[in-house]
Amino acid sequence: MAAPPATPALLLVDPFSTGDTLARHIMSRGVPLIIVLSSMRDTAMAWREDEKRALAADGELQQGCVATLQHGGEGGEGGEGGEDMARTVAALAALPFTVADVLVGAESGVVLADALAAALGLRGNGAATTRVRTSKYEQHEALRRAGLAACAQGLAASEAELDALLSSSLLPPPTAAAPLVVKSVDGSGQQGVHKCCSATEVREAFRAVHGATNMLGRRCDAVMVQECLPGEEFTVDTVSSEGTHKCVALWRQERRATSPTSPFTYIGQSLLSVDSAVGGVAGLQLSALVEYVFAALDAIGVRFGACCAEVKYGGPAAAQRGPVLVEVNCRLDGGGGAWVPLVEATGLAYTQVSALADSYLDAGAYAAIPTAPTLPGGMRGHTLTIRSPVGGVVKRVRDEVFKRVRALPSFLSMNLVGFPAAGETILETVDMMTYYGCIDLVHADAGVLQRDCDVLRAIMDTAEEALVEVE
Repeated sequence: MAAPPATPALLLVDPFSTGDTLARHIMSRGVPLIIVLSSMRDTAMAWREDEKRALAADGELQQGCVATLQHGGEGGEGGEGGEDMARTVAALAALPFTVADVLVGAESGVVLADALAAALGLRGNGAATTRVRTSKYEQHEALRRAGLAACAQGLAASEAELDALLSSSLLPPPTAAAPLVVKSVDGSGQQGVHKCCSATEVREAFRAVHGATNMLGRRCDAVMVQECLPGEEFTVDTVSSEGTHKCVALWRQERRATSPTSPFTYIGQSLLSVDSAVGGVAGLQLSALVEYVFAALDAIGVRFGACCAEVKYGGPAAAQRGPVLVEVNCRLDGGGGAWVPLVEATGLAYTQVSALADSYLDAGAYAAIPTAPTLPGGMRGHTLTIRSPVGGVVKRVRDEVFKRVRALPSFLSMNLVGFPAAGETILETVDMMTYYGCIDLVHADAGVLQRDCDVLRAIMDTAEEALVEVE
C-alpha cells in the first residue's frame, strides 16, 4: 500500500526579530511550519544566543511549528554547502512533510535560505547570486551595470589599497562639506559606520572596521568607502513574487548624529502614502522612489521574498540625480516587527508580514495588493526608538516618565527590548544593538502627532528627562 502524500509545509530560516512575527502569522493561518537555524559562525554572539534561548523557551512557537532543525549539527558550526547541506536536506526528507517554499526570517538566514531553496529545487533568488544581494558594495556595482544611479565608492582590503583609493579619481577628497562614509561590506545594525571629513579620519575608520567581527559573526576583510549621499532618507519595504514587486510600506527616516561615535543614529520613522506631500523637500515624487527601488531589486536579482531598501532622495541635485540607494536588506523590515501594529492601526489592509505570507500562500490576495500603499482615512503613524543618551548603572527606573509617555494622545504601543532594571547596566545608544525598543504613535491630527514626537525626542535625548536615572 502506497504511503500517503507528505503534507506541504513552509520552511523558515532564523525566525528572529520580525521573523518571529512572520512565524506566528504563518501558524495562525494553519500552515505547517518548519524552522531551520542557520550555521552562522557566531555562537559567541550574545544577541543570537539570546534569540536561540528565547526560541527554545517559547512554548507557543515550539508547539506551533512541526520541526526545528539546526543546520550544521548541534553546534551550528557548519557551512552552507557540502556535507552540512546534505545532512540538512536528509533531515528534512525524513519529516512527514514536504517543503513547499523557503522563507527568510532574519538577516542571519539570507545565505542559507538561498542555498536551501537551490538544494531542494524550489523557487528562490538563486544561490549563485547571493553575494550580490548580501554585499553592500556589490549591490552598487550591480546598479551601475544596470544603468541605475549608484554611490561613488571603492573597496580596500589593506591600508595600501586604501591609500591608492584615496589618491584615485573614484572618490572626491573628504571634507566637512562632502564627507565620506566608511563601513563593512557585510555590516549590520549600524555597526562600524563612520562619517569621515578628512583622509586621516578615513584611515582611522578603516583601522577600526577592518578585521572586526560584526553582530552576525562576519569578519570584515574588505572595507568600503562611499560618498555620503545628500537628501532625505527613506525606507521602502517590498515583497516580491515571480519578479513582481509590491511596495507594502513607505517610511521617512529620521537619523542624526547623537555623539561623535554615532553619526547616523536612527531616531524613528513616519509612515507615508505614495501620494504624500513630503514637507521641506521640494519636488520629491515618492512614486519615482518606488520605481527606482523596483529597478534596483531587478538589478541585484530579487525575484522572491521581502526586502527593506534604504534610499536617499532630495538635496540640491535631486532633480538631476533622483533617488540613490544606500543599501538593500533582503529580509523583512526589522525592529522585531514592533511596527506591525502601527501599520494596522492606520487602516492598511496588509503589512509586509501578511503580504509576504500571501506571496507564497495566496496568489489572489498578493495580486490584489496595490503596487504602492495609499493610507486610508486620516490616520498617520510614527515610530520612535527608545534610546539612552548616557551609559552607566541604573539607579532608578522613572515610572513617572513611562506614565507620561503612555498618556500621550497618540500613544499606541511600547515595545521594550532588553530594558534594564535598577542595578543593571544601560549602554549609551550608538547602534541597533544599543536600542531598547520603540514606541508607536498613531493619530489623525498631524499637529498632535508632531507634539508627541517632540516630547519623546526630549525624553530620549536628555539624561534629565530619560526613562532611567543613571548613577
